[in-house]
This record gives sequence, C-alpha cells and structure tokens, in this order.
Amino acid sequence: MNETKKHIVLVDADALAQARFNTFFSKSEVEVNSFASAMGAIQYIKQSGEPDLLLIEENVKPLGAIQTLNYLKEQVNFKGSVMLIANSESLVSKSADFVRFLSKPFKNEDIGFVKTFLQLPCSPEEPEEQIYSLNYLIELSDGDAEFIRESISIFKDSVTPRLEEMLQFYKEEAYEEVSKVAHSLKPSFEMLQNSKAAQLSNELAHKITGTAMFPLINELIEEHKKMQEALKDDFPEVYSV
Repeated sequence: MNETKKHIVLVDADALAQARFNTFFSKSEVEVNSFASAMGAIQYIKQSGEPDLLLIEENVKPLGAIQTLNYLKEQVNFKGSVMLIANSESLVSKSADFVRFLSKPFKNEDIGFVKTFLQLPCSPEEPEEQIYSLNYLIELSDGDAEFIRESISIFKDSVTPRLEEMLQFYKEEAYEEVSKVAHSLKPSFEMLQNSKAAQLSNELAHKITGTAMFPLINELIEEHKKMQEALKDDFPEVYSV
C-alpha cells in the first residue's frame, strides 16, 4: 500500500452509495477500495493488510457485518477500526465492535467524523469540488439506482461523438454548427453538475465564434475526458458494456 495516503475499505453493494462516498474525499489523500460483497473485501485485506478504516454495511452479503468482522478477527487477526453503515440505528449498530454508526444517505456530520478520525487536514463540513455530482439525478429520480445508471450510460455513449462532431465542424469553419452542438451538449453537463463544462458549452453556443472557439473546444474536450475517467472509476459496471 502507498503509505502517503489513508486507506479505506468500503463494503456495500449499493454502487450509488459507493460513488457518493467517494465524492467527499480527495484521491490525493485517501484511497477508497470498494467492494459489493464481504468476500471481496476479505480477500483484499488478506492480501494487502489492514486499512486505516473498514466501513461495512450491516446486511452485506454473504455474511452480514458482524459475521464478516468475526471472520476477519479469527482468520486474519484483524484489529483495525470499523464503522457500520446502516439505514437506521439498530442493536448491531450499538455494538462495541464499531467506532461509529453511519446512516445512509451519508451525512456531512458523519463524513466529518470520518475525516477527523483519519486526521485528514481538509474541512469536514463540505466535500471538495468534484468533476461531477449525482445530486441532481438522485433528487430527480428519488434515488432510483437504475435510472441513474441509465442516465450515466447515455452520457457515456452520446457526448463523445457530439464533441468529435463539434471539432470537425470547427475544422470546416462551420461555426454556426459548432454553436448548435454546444447548445445541445449543455444539458448533459448540467445533468451531472459540472458547471465548468456547462459554462464552456454556453459560451460556445451564444458568446464566441470564429477562431476564438478553438481553445474553448479543447478545454471542453479535456473536461469531458476527466468526467469520463471519474465516472468509469465509480461506475465500472456501466463502462464495461
């Protein structure tokens, strides 16, 4: 393991919870290894050693939080710090095995405690600015995971060819067509709450023309590339098809 970073192992089958948790932490300070099942986390800990913090969902398959922790203690001599993730407080969450109970959706107060516990220098109140956010989609769909994955899939498949089309129009000096493409792309970036990309799209659509468009097009392409890389990390199941 890279000793310059704090390490968290997150065990939760909820891919949206995994992605949202990651938005609160800088990748330069924290490495979060996420697993949908207890078995994957157990194998990782056996091979890589104890993380700085283990976060485990109460009913994670196949063993549940308590049995998973007991297995780690008995078979791996695990002595690390553990926090429980659950939808509501329960007898399990009050167990002395857990440093703290974290409810879902994750609250700033709980994330602040995690950061303080790990002695991270960044502010515990607010997540750092991210390349994308799911908040709009979560609110729009009442947290419907399938809807959110489908929206991300549409973004993955539709935006890249439109950006390529925009660049080709620019090379052909079809500046009005560049503006039309930029106008059509703006809602896609707004959906994932990347204000920089949305603003670049708006300027290309309504404020800039001619050769002045070129640096903004390149900047928009680079911003989109960063979004795709982050989404691929957080939603590998969407990007594997």
